[in-house]
Amino acid sequence: MDEAGTTTDGPVVVPAALCGPLLAYLTRALTRDVRDAGARIPPDLVAFLRTLHNATEPPPLADHGNPDEAPETIEGTGWSTVAQLAAYSGHPARTLRHWAAAGRVRARRMGRTWLIDPDSLTGDTTP
Repeated sequence: MDEAGTTTDGPVVVPAALCGPLLAYLTRALTRDVRDAGARIPPDLVAFLRTLHNATEPPPLADHGNPDEAPETIEGTGWSTVAQLAAYSGHPARTLRHWAAAGRVRARRMGRTWLIDPDSLTGDTTP
């Protein structure tokens, strides 16, 4: 990189806070070019836009740890992690997270992990 901050080869780092606004600006400009001039978007630019899009997506929800080694409930409160409840109830973890986010079961977030009250699984939430 030279003194002006430009580079002629190699990767360029885009700060995470700029990925969303940059993607929006480029999308508007490219849409206008395609509409007005019939331009085609080069494949390497499509790959770059996809990378920007992926950088703006929130990380996927995940339960951490091994459910076999986890305690039966969290701190004796009666709340269970999605992984624990999935192993116990037979419902897929993804379904339990969806129900928690939709309010179909009594749930709360602890960091990135959903905690669900096992007693809130009723007949109307069955798949």
